[in-house]
Amino acid sequence: LIFVCDKVFGKSFEELKYIHYFIFLVVILKAKKWFLKKLDIESENKKIEFQYYQWNVKKEMELRHNGAWYHISPWGLSWDDENYYLVAYDATAGIIKHYRVDKMRDTEIIEADRKGEESFKNFDLAAFAKKTFGMYGGVDAEVTLECRNELAGVVIDRFGHDVWMCPHGENH
Repeated sequence: LIFVCDKVFGKSFEELKYIHYFIFLVVILKAKKWFLKKLDIESENKKIEFQYYQWNVKKEMELRHNGAWYHISPWGLSWDDENYYLVAYDATAGIIKHYRVDKMRDTEIIEADRKGEESFKNFDLAAFAKKTFGMYGGVDAEVTLECRNELAGVVIDRFGHDVWMCPHGENH
């Protein structure tokens, strides 16, 4: 890589690394701006609907809950570990939830007033993100995990698409 940077572009790896970070940042900011503009969360004060994807054990994307539509009240957008999360109020469950933006499909504003204002009056998005997202630090170790099939997406999202998965019975 260093040879290619020097010979092809006439720049050092360090110089191009910072250009890459800048381009990455611009793309992220444009994506956030596009998503917020699409939803127009603050001015519309409406609920949204979407379908939500998950990974299956075959490493394929599939719609969750047989393609059911999610109807939620959006209140914020958070960034963690290179992913945007929509923080929203689920009136049916009566709780605050988060959804990965890149796994949302056919997102639309619907003609229903947004709910959950009381839950978000003193809501601390930073504290919510800290306790909800990420992993704990510690010593690196090779581990074997056994989990239910419906958690395949969590494993792929956290450890990458190249993670080794081996079926263990019908449900794991």
